[in-house]
Amino acid sequence: MRKNMNSFQDSKNTYCENMLSAEDRIIRAKISLQKTNPFFAYLVLHLKQKENGVQSMGIDINGNLHYNKEFVDALSDDDIILCLVHEILHIFLMHLLRRGNRNKTLWNISTDLITNKIIELNFRTFDNSIIKKGGLTEENLNTNFNIEIPNLENKTAEEIYEILKDYYEKRRDFKEFVDKYSFDVHYDLDSLTEEEKRKLEQKYGKSFEEVKKEIEKEIRKELVEAYQFSKLKGIKPLGLERFFDKLLDFKLNWKDLLHKYITQEIPYDYSWKKPSKKSITTGIYLPTSIKENLNVVCVVDLSGSIAQKELNEFMSEIINIAKSFNNINITVLTHDVEVQDVIEINNGNIDRLMNIKIHGFGGTSHLWLPKYLRENFPNTKLLICFTDGYSEFPEEEELRNIKTIWVVSKNGNPEQIPFGYKIRLE
Repeated sequence: MRKNMNSFQDSKNTYCENMLSAEDRIIRAKISLQKTNPFFAYLVLHLKQKENGVQSMGIDINGNLHYNKEFVDALSDDDIILCLVHEILHIFLMHLLRRGNRNKTLWNISTDLITNKIIELNFRTFDNSIIKKGGLTEENLNTNFNIEIPNLENKTAEEIYEILKDYYEKRRDFKEFVDKYSFDVHYDLDSLTEEEKRKLEQKYGKSFEEVKKEIEKEIRKELVEAYQFSKLKGIKPLGLERFFDKLLDFKLNWKDLLHKYITQEIPYDYSWKKPSKKSITTGIYLPTSIKENLNVVCVVDLSGSIAQKELNEFMSEIINIAKSFNNINITVLTHDVEVQDVIEINNGNIDRLMNIKIHGFGGTSHLWLPKYLRENFPNTKLLICFTDGYSEFPEEEELRNIKTIWVVSKNGNPEQIPFGYKIRLE
């Protein structure tokens, strides 16, 4: 009987699988990726599915994922995930901005080698994937053509292109392979027609080369946010270290980052009693999203190394947070080596908050935090600490059930903070 039931369940699962459209399976792959790899999940969320006549998949600079329904239908769930990562990496590694006058197919191969190497380093499913079997990897480049690219993961696409260009010009077998290569489609900006380039210039009000720089700036911002998000989750991607060394010089607005992470921590649920207004307009009945209250404690360092100007900015941002989110409860704790003030945010005491003056003047410590929160604010879910970073810190285990964000003053030292997510005040 159990065997028969298992067979029935397998048939049922296969039937349900076949009922899903290609677009549904792509959406499911995005959701699945969120559970295992926050960095790539953050990037993939930018993709917008667009079924068209491509042979397999393709990507453009606007984040449109062009796909062939039959191609997606034939893929396993794991393969769909890796294909999504492969495509999105072409955007976020700026591959669609940098081709110039280079041979398009050879450039595609050069960038595919980089993206596939990153996938290999980050996904255990790579060895049995369509990426390895149907695409181009460092291993099959060596096996099929005896071409080696030493230290490939540390090379740019331009460097790889110059190496492969030499083989392309001198070896007929490799040239024939390159000319027929078509794993996916890259809609790079340099392939646009003159009319399409003019429309882009009109949209941005800049020359084509300046448009490229503007798009690169937008991409860098999203890439840094994805990296910071993955650090917050404790899982950083492999094979991208040299990119991040350069990217981390790119400054993000610390207030935007803080608001983004608060938003991500607000719990929510769904209710079918009242349909979503947006869904009703499309003729589909979907549940309403219900956001629950979030208890936030803001801890403000009043030690002598915090200037009054920095304190005022700390307090202003706390007030902005309170005004921006109706469903969060904020309590402010000021301290040096112990708690000095306890203020619950509401309209009646905002003036009191802004009139707080530096009065610690001595050393500073955060060792008191875990016990104080357990005894006075046991339901705290998010802890935001405004500090200069020169302090004593509790063990991460002591705050294990509380998401912790450290906002560090401009001249502070975030390196001493042993855990949590760190944002530098700029």
